[in-house]
Amino acid sequence: MTAKYTNEDDAPSLQLVRELQAELAHCLNSIGGKEYETIGKFIGYSAAHMNIAVEGYVFVRESGRLDCSKLLVRPMIEIMFRLNAVKSNPGLIYRIAYTENLDRDKWLRAAVMQQGKKYEPDTAGWERFKKYCETQFSGSDVRDDKISLYSVAEAVDLEGYYDSHYRLYCKFTHAALEAVMGDLNPLSDAEDNRTVALCVFVVIEALVTIGAESPNLAAFRERLDKLSKGD
Repeated sequence: MTAKYTNEDDAPSLQLVRELQAELAHCLNSIGGKEYETIGKFIGYSAAHMNIAVEGYVFVRESGRLDCSKLLVRPMIEIMFRLNAVKSNPGLIYRIAYTENLDRDKWLRAAVMQQGKKYEPDTAGWERFKKYCETQFSGSDVRDDKISLYSVAEAVDLEGYYDSHYRLYCKFTHAALEAVMGDLNPLSDAEDNRTVALCVFVVIEALVTIGAESPNLAAFRERLDKLSKGD
């Protein structure tokens, strides 16, 4: 029988997450007031959202609510996938935005039609955005072609992580039976902090590429490597 994972077991890796969150906050403060183009804005806003998620994660984890904290992991993985992909191929930001805009139109159309009204999408605004992207990125990247999160992960060779960790935390988000029954806790408990630490570190690296200050980046890379090896 596997021994139950305790708060004491959790403490060392949670300390790394806590320190990474402080480093992320420092990075965000260091770029405050600076102006950026599309990619810089994407990285900055994504990093700010990551900071919100990891702050909440640390708060509930420190309270000993490991079960609650798992619900915050999936969005952090999604941010990590997208930032890695856009860093590697900036033009992917258009296809990501295009996919999200289709989903937004579907949502708003249904909401408006429920009120007996006609939905009119902002096609002119979208065309302006598309033309702007065409001036910023390769023409082959700016195309009206949906992209799945799996394809985003695949673009930076992270499809294996998608299949292992992302699919695992989707179970908690979607309230799958094996998640709500607690059957996945023994599998995920020790992975939670490692997963979050990796996601936050990737965001810090992305912020550094746009000029953020991260004085402890090298030290965190070494500690994260040891954590991933189970040291």
